[in-house]
Amino acid sequence: MTSFVKSLGGPIVVMELDLWNVWGGATSNAASKHKSSDYDFACLSREYISVIDISDNLLVVLNDMPMDTTIVSGIRGDAAYIVRIMYGEVQDICNLINDNYYTIFNKKNIIPDNEKLSLTIRGKTVIIADATETKELQLGSDYHLFFDLNAGTYCISNFDISLSEARVIIHKICFASNNAD
Repeated sequence: MTSFVKSLGGPIVVMELDLWNVWGGATSNAASKHKSSDYDFACLSREYISVIDISDNLLVVLNDMPMDTTIVSGIRGDAAYIVRIMYGEVQDICNLINDNYYTIFNKKNIIPDNEKLSLTIRGKTVIIADATETKELQLGSDYHLFFDLNAGTYCISNFDISLSEARVIIHKICFASNNAD
C-alpha cells in the first residue's frame, strides 16, 4: 500500500535530512532566518513547485491546494516521481505511471513556466513533509515520508495529467550529473 504525506493546508517541502534537522516549520525561523518562520518563507512560493535557498541549501516547495503526496521510485531507470493527487482515487501509483508512461510524460502535459527545475543533493536521505512540521514537533507518519537519492544534481520536470480516474501532478526527478559540491 502506498503511503501519502498529508498537508494541514500549507505547502509540502522536500529537502535533505541535514536541512530537516534545522528546519523550524511553523514555530521558528531556524533555517530560513525569515522574519517569522520557515513555514511562512515556504508559503511565499506561488507555483506548483519551486526551489528556494535556505541556509545555503536548496529546498523544493510543493504548493497550491493541499494534495495527498507520495514518492515512487524504481519504475523506469533511476527516476523518482513525486505524485500529488489533485482529485480522484488512485489505487496503484506504480501501475498508473507504468501503464500510462508515454501518455503522462508527453510535452503537452508539461506545466508551462515551470518546465524544469534543478536540485543538488549532497547527502542521500531526503524527506517530503508538511511545511509546518519539524524534527522536534512531529505530526506523525501521515505528514512525512523519507526516500533516498544518490548525491548529485537532478532535473525536475513537472506534469499535470488528467486520466479517467484522477487528476494528478507528477514531478519527475531525473539524475543529471554527479556534481554535488
